[in-house]
Amino acid sequence: MNTRNSRFQRGTGVYQCQACKRSTRATGGDNHQVGLCEECYEIAGLENAINDHGDPNGQHAKDIAALKQRCIAKGGKL
Repeated sequence: MNTRNSRFQRGTGVYQCQACKRSTRATGGDNHQVGLCEECYEIAGLENAINDHGDPNGQHAKDIAALKQRCIAKGGKL
């Protein structure tokens, strides 16, 4: 999972995540540029990694499940 700062960036405004539809703000990464919350952005990256390289030990799938739970706990609809 990502280790960057997950704090909201001042002055960025609120937008709706294109995947889970919850309101969120930019956190300093590229997620706001594609219209995703931090969790959905990370999920998309992990799904891309699985598509490109597979997931032989299942760790990506576990990380995706944890991110989905975190997203839902914050009000996302996945």
